[in-house]
Amino acid sequence: MEVVREDRYGVAIDLPEGMTAKQFQAGYLFGDPSLKGLMLLLFHRNQTLEELKTDIYAGFFDESGFNIQVEGQIQDISDHMVLAHYKGVADNKPAKGFSIGLLSPYGGGVLLAAIAGESEFSEDHMDRVEDLARSIAWYEPQIRSGEEEWTAFLQRKQLQVADSATDGLTLLEFDDQDAFTCRFGNADPAFAFESFEAGGANLRGQWEVVELMDEYYLKLTFFNGEQQQYRLRLLEDYLLLDEQRWRIEST
Repeated sequence: MEVVREDRYGVAIDLPEGMTAKQFQAGYLFGDPSLKGLMLLLFHRNQTLEELKTDIYAGFFDESGFNIQVEGQIQDISDHMVLAHYKGVADNKPAKGFSIGLLSPYGGGVLLAAIAGESEFSEDHMDRVEDLARSIAWYEPQIRSGEEEWTAFLQRKQLQVADSATDGLTLLEFDDQDAFTCRFGNADPAFAFESFEAGGANLRGQWEVVELMDEYYLKLTFFNGEQQQYRLRLLEDYLLLDEQRWRIEST
């Protein structure tokens, strides 16, 4: 059985057999071969049910036309749990959804949700959300600095540039410590020969996240001595290095 554990929020969840989890900055996307649609967990920092319900009433939407809103009223289940039903549009088709919002005894909490096409959504989606909610174990969160948050997020990730072809970096892959490998779009034979001569020292190195004036930067130190630095920001499903968009994949 796979366990999702997030020390910064103090939550552990036992996943049902066959379910997979893919991390992103705001939470996790779940995969279940027996269910169609979208299942996800979102972390929140709300301290009361009223604050949490305000977030839930905002619904889910993006620029692609995905728009799911609360249907009816959010229901109070206990002093730390609420549930909501949704309706709206996903992939330009009518959709339905269900969520359970929970407060941690240590503050903050999670929102668990399942969304699927209107004809595909079923009691099984709601049962699965309820199963996940029942499996949650809370514990004291381990507060980390911004550098530690970013470092934990980037570890074991692969970044691929999302925009058109570039002569600069096109791929970055981080291990679970402080090493990285990369690839450049530069097709110059001299660059390839330099890489060969140096044993790839200009394609590998060590990385770290540093804070400067309340901003966070990715610092790359190549084994050939060169250094590069990029400001880190998140934009929806993309990571921005300075102003360039990168797709994020787990390794």
